[in-house]
Parts: sequence; structure tokens; C-alpha cells
Amino acid sequence: MDKNKEALEKAGLILKRLQNEPLSPQEEAALDAWLAENPQHAELFDTLQDKRKLQDELRFFSDVDTGAALTKLKNTIKPASARRLNLLKYAATVALFLVAGYAALIVKRKQQQRLAANTYRDIKPGGNRAMLTLSDGSVITLDQQANGLIKQEYNARITKKDGQVLYQLNPAKSSVSVKYNTVTTPTGGEYQVVLPDGTKVWLNAMSSLRFPTSFPGKERIVELTGEAYFEVAKKVEGGKAEGKRVPFIVKANGQQVEVLGTHFNINAYPDEEVIKTTLLEGSVKVSNLKPLQKNAMGQVSNLKSQISNLDDGVRLKPGQQSTYNPVSGNIALKNVDTDEAVAWKNGYFLFNDENIESIMRKIARWYDVDVQYSEGVSSKLTFNGSVSRFEKVSEVLKIMELTDVVHFKIEGRKIMVMK
Repeated sequence: MDKNKEALEKAGLILKRLQNEPLSPQEEAALDAWLAENPQHAELFDTLQDKRKLQDELRFFSDVDTGAALTKLKNTIKPASARRLNLLKYAATVALFLVAGYAALIVKRKQQQRLAANTYRDIKPGGNRAMLTLSDGSVITLDQQANGLIKQEYNARITKKDGQVLYQLNPAKSSVSVKYNTVTTPTGGEYQVVLPDGTKVWLNAMSSLRFPTSFPGKERIVELTGEAYFEVAKKVEGGKAEGKRVPFIVKANGQQVEVLGTHFNINAYPDEEVIKTTLLEGSVKVSNLKPLQKNAMGQVSNLKSQISNLDDGVRLKPGQQSTYNPVSGNIALKNVDTDEAVAWKNGYFLFNDENIESIMRKIARWYDVDVQYSEGVSSKLTFNGSVSRFEKVSEVLKIMELTDVVHFKIEGRKIMVMK
């Protein structure tokens, strides 16, 4: 029998089984025989039953002409009613996997993984892990700290609650000098911080946020390394409703972002070529911090000039992203899908024509792994799709392998990228 025709017939049987439609004794026997023929056939069937997993894998399997598969399937499977027309696309999915040789690809991939199975244990995803450095230099490992009060830092009460560290000001106490704390996430860590003014900050892996334990002045200034999502609370001078709003300023590797009250994401990892600031709500101004003037002794004559010593910058509207180049100082602006910028905060990896090296940097930070490339792997490879950040690393890599243009080998905490 023609292999394509046989695959389509098997697709029809699988579809009926997935829809819980009755099969004839002959059909039951044929399908059971196919499932028992090879362990990978049963694995394929399980994948098709898991709709969420199927959707993730199909996003990466985009080079096959699904329209042609659907047309061919229409000539084989006749819908009994209009209700079943919507199921044709799902049936085409089944046929697509079989006709395109998906089962064969699984066999090949699983053989590679089983050969390496004795040399590694799968790598689990990251989680709520961070360190808190107090003003006196002492360090508290937050993921080892019980929920509740951590420390009374001058006029700030510091508490922990389920992956979140909160700062609450005590109006009865006042602090003349400003004290700074820092929250740092390691590779494979993320954490949420609620600042003394009520601003909420989500820190991604390999990031740090330095901030004062109170904001008594006319500006609220924090310093970021890595990536963070901000929901800035509005604040007015003197606490009066009619007072002047106090700006919130984020400094990150030569870039400054100034806001009053808004939602935005900053990606400022040192190993990325540009700093990306993405606005979801409100308005922000992104500026290039100019070099400070120094005297003959190499000292800055006026520290306060660092805030005023800025270029005019650019203002972002919701749905826009600025890219700042720390080397040239140039700032560019474009419209983007904001879901991509905050996917990490929402528990996903989301790739839109993203190149392999950028993807692997994200994986390295989140899974705490070292990534190496074998000879011949093109840095121009790009991928589209999404997958949960809380899958084991093998599941994330497996979905990328479905393209059959890249493969991976895991040894300990090292991932080798191969053709």
C-alpha cells in the first residue's frame, strides 16, 4: 500500500479514537497493531492527546504545508455533519505528523537521547531564589528564609511572603540618611520585590536591583542589572492628592528611564548588545546618560549633575520598545508585541523569529547551564513558538529539535548545540 495513503488511513483511525467515536473490530485491531508495533507510535498518540503539548510542538513545526495535508485529508475523510468541519484541521494535524515522517523523527531523536541517558540527569527549571544584601553588607538567602519578618532596617519593615520580599515604612520612625538594599537573583532564580513606595518589581534570573529603604526626596531612584518588570506606584510630594508627582527613575548600564506611574519591562543584561525597554501602560522617557565631567583628580564635581546631565531622550507610548546601544549611545524606537517582552514574567519562553544564540542565553540563565556550540551551527537560525519556563530543559530543547535543523546533547549542566 502507498505509504502516504496508509498514513492517511492511520490518521483517520487515530482521529476517530481521539474523538471517542466507535471503531469496527477490524479498525480497532489495525490501530492497536500500529500502536504496539513501535513504542514511538504510542508516544506519538500520547502527544496528540495532550492538546497543550501539541500546540507547543506545532508552533515550531512550521515548515510543512499543512494546507496541502488538509486538502489531501478532505479527499480521504468525509465529514458527517457541519460540526465535524472544524475537526478537519485537527485531523490534518494527525496526518501531518504521519505523512511528514514525524514518527520517524521521534525515533531518531529518542535514540539520541537514550544514548546520552546514562550520562546526565534532566535539568529542572528555575524558581523563587534570591539574595538580599542589607545596608551593613550582611546577606540573607531569601529562599532559605521562612515567611514573616526578616529585618527592621531603620524605618523600613522587611518581610517575606511566598517568593516576594516586601518593604513597609513605619511612619513613627524616621531616618535622616538614606540606606540602600540590593536584591540579587542567581542563574535559575526569579523574585518579586515590593518597594517602600508600593512599586512592584519582578526580577528575572541573573539580575539585581539596588534601591533605598525609603524615598524621602523629590526623586525615586533605583539601579538595575539584568531584567525586570515594573509596576510603578504613583507618588506625590507631601502625600497630598494635589501635590507634584514624584518621578521614578531606573538606571541601567548608561540608560535612564523616568516615569511617574506605569508598567514597563527593562532587559539590561551585560551580555546583550542593546538594552530593551518595553512599555505596556502609561508613559516613560528613555535617556542616554552622558559622561560626567571630572576634575584633574578624576573626581565628579557635582554628583547631582548625574540626573540632570542627560540628552533629550525619547518618549514611549504603550506598545513601543526602545533599544539603547551602550557603546554608541544611540536609542531606536519601534512597535512590538509586548507579550514577548513580559513572557518570562508570565511563565513562558516566547520566541518571534529569535535567533538560536539569543534563545540559548535565556535558557542558560534560567536553567543555570553552560551552552556550547559544535562546529557548523549557524547563528542565523531563528525560531518561533512558546513553551512553559517550568518544563524540564529537555522538554524545551525537544520542541526546538522538531525543526530537524538543530539538536542538543546534555552532559551534566552543559548543553551542546549541534546540527
